[in-house]
Amino acid sequence: MRSSFDKNTNREIRQSLGRFLAILAITALGVGFFCGLKSSEDDMVRTADRYITGTGFFDWQGVSTLGWTEEDIRATEKLDYVLTAEGTNSADFLCEELNGGVVRAVGITDRLNLAVLRYGRMPERDDECLADALFFSEEDIGRKLTLSADNSEGTFGSFAHQSYVIVGIAGSPNYMSYERGTSTIGSGSVSSFILIPDSGFTADYYASLYVRLAGAAGQIYSDEYKDSTAAFEEPLRAFLEQRAELRYTDLRKEGEEKIRDAETKLEDGWSEYNSGLAELEDGWREYYDGKAEADRQLQDARQRISAAETELSENKQKLAATEADLSKNRKTVAGYISQIESSFASYGIDYTDYDRAKTQIEQAHAYGLIDDAAYAQLLAALDQLYSLYGQRDAIEAGLAEVEQGWYSWNYAAEQLAAAYDDYDNARKEAEERFADAYTELKDAETELADAKS
Repeated sequence: MRSSFDKNTNREIRQSLGRFLAILAITALGVGFFCGLKSSEDDMVRTADRYITGTGFFDWQGVSTLGWTEEDIRATEKLDYVLTAEGTNSADFLCEELNGGVVRAVGITDRLNLAVLRYGRMPERDDECLADALFFSEEDIGRKLTLSADNSEGTFGSFAHQSYVIVGIAGSPNYMSYERGTSTIGSGSVSSFILIPDSGFTADYYASLYVRLAGAAGQIYSDEYKDSTAAFEEPLRAFLEQRAELRYTDLRKEGEEKIRDAETKLEDGWSEYNSGLAELEDGWREYYDGKAEADRQLQDARQRISAAETELSENKQKLAATEADLSKNRKTVAGYISQIESSFASYGIDYTDYDRAKTQIEQAHAYGLIDDAAYAQLLAALDQLYSLYGQRDAIEAGLAEVEQGWYSWNYAAEQLAAAYDDYDNARKEAEERFADAYTELKDAETELADAKS
């Protein structure tokens, strides 16, 4: 004899056959997808290996704060275990056309990390670029990407032009996933990349040195590849440290020459300064004008800080009031939900699924277990319960927004404290600067008096 459980199970399947078949199909699809992934792992690795081999992806990267020269590149290529070496530059900027989004500009290389052109052509001028194939399309060819006015002077100084024209759409082996990396500017996240000729940068050196090793063997991710490249890591690192030391010596000599030139110019400047009383009078006038302007700027900065303090205090009160109201409403809604759930539990109704609960209520009514009034009340209570669930979700979302608001408030408070420190430092710096200028002018005045006598 079939048990009651079997009968109920069969009845449930017959009454919700579509849902049962859907769950069965989803389960089968998941199992099939998992089996496919497991069996395709080797193919995926081989495909990735062919891709990075075809694009000349580097085996080792060297980064130097002093930069690499063409001489460093040529010396590295002469090593027996080096197949190819190439240098390039990169810099991030805030893009006007992307509403201030961060774009990373990377130098185009000829032998390593080759761009994979999808549409258009390669850049022919240093104000042309290839755009990220993941975020740009063929329709964007001819479009300009402009450095936003919000960029720092250092960022503007890194680029030879303020805008670059898209002449092609391409992929890069440096960016084989959806992630584009992090940045120290803007939102902190790179949204896309562009590839430009190295002449599109202003630097006369390379920030990165890419190396492809002659002894690299095996597929990517394999122990053979890791072992074969690790064997050359120490000698290559030692060699490049020697090159970096040579670079430091050259830069130091260059800097010392510039210092000597600057000292000579400074002496000439003092001679010219001491030669005319008119220049001294100009100096005093500039001193008083500059001091007045500095005082005005400091006063404006202090007023802005005071206004920000007031706004921060008001926002704190608003956040606290909103949080209190939402917490109170959450407690009230939770009480209503608990009451209704207890009522359904007393009837043995599974209220965790709306359709199931409604079906159980209808079955109870059909079997005469509840009268018409209870039937109507339970249906109304079910609708009210799920309405309360929606209210609860909205309240939780509101509390999450409040929590984010507190995070923003704390960040603003930190920024305000930093702004106040900047203001105080600027004030002290201005006082010291003008005190030094006053002393220098008085000394020059004394020297002029001595020369006259």
